[in-house]
Amino acid sequence: RMTSVLNVDTIADKAGTGAVTLNKASAAKALFNVTDNDTLVSGGLNVSSLNDRTTGRMTISLTNNMSNTTTMSCAGDASETSSANGATNSNRQANVIRGDNSGEVFVATTVQTSAALDDTQISNGIVHGDLA
Repeated sequence: RMTSVLNVDTIADKAGTGAVTLNKASAAKALFNVTDNDTLVSGGLNVSSLNDRTTGRMTISLTNNMSNTTTMSCAGDASETSSANGATNSNRQANVIRGDNSGEVFVATTVQTSAALDDTQISNGIVHGDLA
């Protein structure tokens, strides 16, 4: 059985003068994982800090700004860990929306059944769009 390894530092266009153009492809521009609405878990993408604003509300600061706020597309999910075989895990949600500027996103975590703001044990988010 043969295996191959490709180790590169940069992939350039045919002329060697610029980046490769990706057609019909998109990748996340930011990813984050938060525990207890106040701690960023390491391993995120393009995330520099978290500001726990109040119960159920936080602001995530991006390392590199998006090109603008109007074309940012965000999504999130949240859950509680429980000993009830996951019975309460689906009772939480994280709403991730664009921030006041292109360098941040807002997150609101709530209880699904009541829509009440609530700190959630695990929240994840993703941001798509163009970087500045």
